[in-house]
Amino acid sequence: MFKYLLIILILFLNLHATTVLKKTYYVNSNSIKLSDIFADVKNDKIIYTFAQGKHSKRVKTSQLKKVLLSNGIKEFKSKSAYVRFIQNSPVDTSKIKELIKREYEKQYKYIDIKSVDIHSRGYIEKIPKEYTIKIQGRSYLRNNGIVIVKSSTHQDTFFDYFINAKVNVYKAKEDIKRRSELSIINTKKMMISLDSFRDMPVQEMIKSTLQSKHNIKKGTILTLRDIEKLYLVKRGSNVNVFLDNSNLSISLFAKATQNGCLGDTISVVNNDGKKINVIVTAKHTAEVK
Repeated sequence: MFKYLLIILILFLNLHATTVLKKTYYVNSNSIKLSDIFADVKNDKIIYTFAQGKHSKRVKTSQLKKVLLSNGIKEFKSKSAYVRFIQNSPVDTSKIKELIKREYEKQYKYIDIKSVDIHSRGYIEKIPKEYTIKIQGRSYLRNNGIVIVKSSTHQDTFFDYFINAKVNVYKAKEDIKRRSELSIINTKKMMISLDSFRDMPVQEMIKSTLQSKHNIKKGTILTLRDIEKLYLVKRGSNVNVFLDNSNLSISLFAKATQNGCLGDTISVVNNDGKKINVIVTAKHTAEVK
């Protein structure tokens, strides 16, 4: 039994140690080293150089494998036919990174940004002293995108970026039927790595405010397209209306003339046919405004 478990452990460690070759690597000089692919390589050496005046190099994966094997590196695999090496531009992108970070923080109420990685689409020697940035629409739904640096002379420079971050989301604990109230009973708040969302994830779950717009499968991350306001009072329904002040406390039944969510001001009609403006405070309950 111990021998069997040991074999499984060895296989797991070997699998875990295997590096998957990326499609693209960014390097900081005009030469490509083993350490640009394997950061912890023991005997580092130059394996390629960029051609004169060139800042990128595409290599067949089969050729790269031979080079790696000849240097004693065996624990790797690949998923693409080519690997591309690109020389990083010697420009300071810290301000652009900060602007990207702010854009994501503006969109998400709860976000923990670990890092922002950015690379120019072409090799550039400098960027304008004064510029603004534009991120493609709805890029904040993904962990990567394109940012455009716009100078005062209307020259555009394109950068690819990748953001490593975690965000708060709500997942369905169970299958949820259409127009069911959403709460901590049928949803679970959790923090996950930002990858790609079909729409903006729900940021907050305030009691008695939201319901499902359609049937939702268990495990689904709730987004704005899955929810709608929860009507605590519906048009034509009976409403328990309260009036409280220092001198008087009255409760009466009335009929709603319109739908109302928590905090909405709606009108109701009492038994005498008189219209009263009230504020919705709970299901079938309101207070005189």
